Amino acid sequence: MTQQEFGQHFGDYDQKQISSYERGQVELPPALLLNIRAQGYPLEAILGAGSTTVLDETIAYLAASHRDQAVARQLANTMLQLLNRNVAGIERVLREFDRPPKPVTGSQQTVLAALAALTKTLS
Repeated sequence: MTQQEFGQHFGDYDQKQISSYERGQVELPPALLLNIRAQGYPLEAILGAGSTTVLDETIAYLAASHRDQAVARQLANTMLQLLNRNVAGIERVLREFDRPPKPVTGSQQTVLAALAALTKTLS
């Protein structure tokens, strides 16, 4: 398969990007490695039968990244729980004083829609 066919088959990488990876000018992105693996090809066939340094470094990076992201996710969940409690408390007080909460503004709705789209993309 040509470089162009390879790039298109495994994730819309162009020929220049594939050439850069082959020449060692840039590192293989983990997404490309995972796409290749998802297609049923062993990583050893892509990385070569020699040194496993690239694979070892990729695995170490993914392990550290996972750990960092798990901590960040837990922090975000905790913050969300605190915010939900605060919002519920504020809404309760406003109702007691017969003052309904103000609706979300147009710009705030735009931000919320963008966050929802980002969340959907990352899922």
